[in-house]
Amino acid sequence: NLASFKPGIDDPQTIKYPMPKLKKPMSLEERTYPIFWCEVWDKFTKKWITVDPMNLKIIEQVRNKSKLTPQGKSAKYNLMRYVIGFDRKGGCRDVTRRYTANLHSKVRKKRITKDEDGQIWYEKVLHKLHQRKRTKIDDFEDEYFAKRDETEGIPDSLQDLKNHPFYVLEKDLRTNEMLRLNSKECGFLRLRNKSTTMKVYNRRDVWTLKSARHWYMEGRVLKTGAKAAKTVTCKDFRTGETSEERLYPKEVTELFVPKPVGPNCEIPTNAYGNIDIYTSSMIPSGCCLIESPVAVKAAAFLGVEFAKAVTGFKFERHRIAKPQITGVVVACKYREAVETMINEQIGR
Repeated sequence: NLASFKPGIDDPQTIKYPMPKLKKPMSLEERTYPIFWCEVWDKFTKKWITVDPMNLKIIEQVRNKSKLTPQGKSAKYNLMRYVIGFDRKGGCRDVTRRYTANLHSKVRKKRITKDEDGQIWYEKVLHKLHQRKRTKIDDFEDEYFAKRDETEGIPDSLQDLKNHPFYVLEKDLRTNEMLRLNSKECGFLRLRNKSTTMKVYNRRDVWTLKSARHWYMEGRVLKTGAKAAKTVTCKDFRTGETSEERLYPKEVTELFVPKPVGPNCEIPTNAYGNIDIYTSSMIPSGCCLIESPVAVKAAAFLGVEFAKAVTGFKFERHRIAKPQITGVVVACKYREAVETMINEQIGR
């Protein structure tokens, strides 16, 4: 719009635009390391042989560290975070463990698999790309990867030990974690420029503690005479009052056994007239869970004995937990009738 143009303000010649930062082109040395190569299965040694006929022109059987791993300045631009192998039969597999020496201490922190949600997403992607059945070669490779995990050893720095999947320091334990009773260290970490030595423990010696309510949400209850392993202080977000909460390990819990059904197919309920079904093991014997938005209406219309099923909680405003009723629990002999009525209700 020329009518609104103001010289000195809208004039492009008087406005200074920041120049975009251009990436430095990779040198010949940095382009030497390949991003594609081949692997050949050696049926005598039961291992894969790496073949790179184009870039480095090498044939090797990786022991601890591959020659394909970029070194020096090249590692800044060509990090080996993900190595995916595809075979001629439609198989797809992550083989990063074969080519990296410090997968769990350094590389893992730069991958999406560093947390549980990312790990689940990554496994789903690989599962979609994998189009063949499992073979004996996969078994040999799993055994090889397990040995590589053992030989990687304990990291030599506090940063690499943070959130490590196999090793942990006692100071890095979370509030709901503690070491098992009489657990022994598996190694030591000596800090640089310091004379102190810290004990390193195996991750499998760590207890994950939960309250009795949280264990019940997973279908488990405390054993008779169970003692709390740890007591933490909690603060009520509404009143601001502090209270103590006892935490228990899985070892002092047992599987929850629901009450049996009554003689006339009466479903056992809680104090609120519902039945808690957080896991499949909490369904009473001889009964089934039918989940549907109209399941309660269908069961009530048929006049069969049922109980509303609470399968979880939804946190609303002010962090108030509201139980979610997603279906009903009825005797197995009424299942077909209730499902038929649900289909008719939905069809309308």
